[in-house]
Amino acid sequence: MTLPDILSGLHAVIAARISSSGILIEANAGFLKLLPATLHDTGQVNVNPLFIQPTFANLITHASKSEGFRYNGLLNMGKSPIYTQSLQGGVFC
Repeated sequence: MTLPDILSGLHAVIAARISSSGILIEANAGFLKLLPATLHDTGQVNVNPLFIQPTFANLITHASKSEGFRYNGLLNMGKSPIYTQSLQGGVFC
């Protein structure tokens, strides 16, 4: 499954594909804006620590081998305590 091209330039919608280990595979511009600038050009980006509540581990726990909706609610993301962003959203696997 890949992100549709139409999502890649959107800023109001964030979308990303992340491996089960937390490595960013693909993201649109909206998701990339959530990343600290120091992570933008580092090659493989581990976004696992950016998921504050729920944690990335919590989201993975709710995932299963089948694709579909896994979480709906508030996502707190960022580099705590310096910068955090709260988003209303959903997580799909």
